Amino acid sequence: MTDEEIIAASFDDPPVFGELFERHFTTIHGYLSRRLGRARADDLAGEVFRIGFVERSKYDPSRGGLRSWLYGIANNVLRQHLRDRERAERAWARLGLSSVVVDDVSPVERIDAQLLAARLDAALARLLPTDREALTLHVVEQLTYAEVALVMNTPIGTVRSRIARARNQLRVSLAFTADSDTRHEGADHG
Repeated sequence: MTDEEIIAASFDDPPVFGELFERHFTTIHGYLSRRLGRARADDLAGEVFRIGFVERSKYDPSRGGLRSWLYGIANNVLRQHLRDRERAERAWARLGLSSVVVDDVSPVERIDAQLLAARLDAALARLLPTDREALTLHVVEQLTYAEVALVMNTPIGTVRSRIARARNQLRVSLAFTADSDTRHEGADHG
């Protein structure tokens, strides 16, 4: 059965929706895991599919495939999680306390010994959030420009501009840090 057929069948037989979970969980979990770390992604990926099940009557295949629809839900869940986390951090700060959340360390942060990963992470952080999101969805998650436009609820031309701008900024930033690293290494050995 196609994804669309499964959604249609799930109205009469709700457990059949589990097939969509089996087909797409790994992809959605991977997207969230790369953004938040594995532990947080477990809960949030489950939430994506819970929302997908509850809201399945709103799925419109004419607007794009199910994968794009699920990424859109995942993007909304991710943004809500980040807003909630920021709100909690502010609450802890008002109390003069610091919250320590080890599970939120991203995979790139865990591998800080790799110079390229650290440089890339820093360069990505300097991008505009919308540019970074568009680039991540297109390059890492391998969504088409049209799918990214659907997920971000943005015109395709804007998506293309954001991705081009992000690529150019990364190229310049990574070239600059590589030149800087080379100069520092030469100074250390000279």
